[in-house]
Amino acid sequence: MTRSTSRWKRTVVVLAAACGMVLGTTAAAGAAPGAAAFSAQARSVGLSSAEARELQTAVTAEIVRAGGTQVALNRIERPGATVLLPLPGELYARNLDSPAGRTAAGRLMAEPCPYRHFCQYSNIYFQGMVEQRYSCAEYRNYLVYDGSWINNQSRGTSARMRDKGGVLRYSTPGAPSQDDVAPWNWVGSIHPC
Repeated sequence: MTRSTSRWKRTVVVLAAACGMVLGTTAAAGAAPGAAAFSAQARSVGLSSAEARELQTAVTAEIVRAGGTQVALNRIERPGATVLLPLPGELYARNLDSPAGRTAAGRLMAEPCPYRHFCQYSNIYFQGMVEQRYSCAEYRNYLVYDGSWINNQSRGTSARMRDKGGVLRYSTPGAPSQDDVAPWNWVGSIHPC
C-alpha cells in the first residue's frame, strides 16, 4: 500500500466517524467501548452535545493517526503511554478521573507530568494534547509543529530524540528537565530512557 493510499484511508475513516456523530447515528459511538460512560462523563464536566461530538472527533482522529484505545472521554491508552486531549475551549489536557482534573483550578493548568514519565505536548507551554510515556521504548513522533516536553523520569535520566533518518540528534538534560518551546518537525522518534 502506498503512503498516499494509507493517508487517504485514514482520512476516510476519520470523516466517516465524524459524519456519523454529526448526523446523530450511533455507529461511531457504539463502536467505542464505554460510549454511554463517555456521554455521562461529558455531561458531568458540562460539555454540550456539540462539544462532546467535537472532542470525540478529535479522539477518533488521534486513534486513527497513532493507534490506541479510548478509555475515557478524553483519554487514550497506548502500549507504554497515556494520551490526554484538552476539552473544547480549554488550553490544557487534564485527567477527568483525577480529583484535581475535576476542579476549576484543574482546567487552568497543565496536568502534572507523573513521576517516571516523559511527557510530550502538542503545543508550546505544555498546552494541547499530552502523551505521557512510561515505558522505556522507542516511540514514533507524530507531531510536526512546535510543542513542549517535560522529562520527569528518575533523577538524571535523559530522553533521546532521533531524526527521521534514525540519527541521534538530541539528548535532554537529565531529569527533571523541560523545554517550554520545542520544535517537533525534525523529530522522528523519542526514546525516553
